[in-house]
Amino acid sequence: MGPSEDLVKISIRIPRRQIEVIDSLISMGLYVNRSELIRDALRMFLEERIPQFKKMAKESSDIILGMGPDIPSKDKGGEKV
Repeated sequence: MGPSEDLVKISIRIPRRQIEVIDSLISMGLYVNRSELIRDALRMFLEERIPQFKKMAKESSDIILGMGPDIPSKDKGGEKV
């Protein structure tokens, strides 16, 4: 991670057993701290899942776009346009 990256602090709750595993990996020297491990895990998750999410989004938009004029639009008065 470069020094120019904008990091945002968040607070999460995770099971105690997961923290124990995380701390063991840190003790083994595999990660410097919890934040580094969690960022790495999230990065790997997103790299694996983003292609699936994009495919799902495309399929959803194709379905919605395929509906076309069957979706009535309304003006500010609540009447169909």
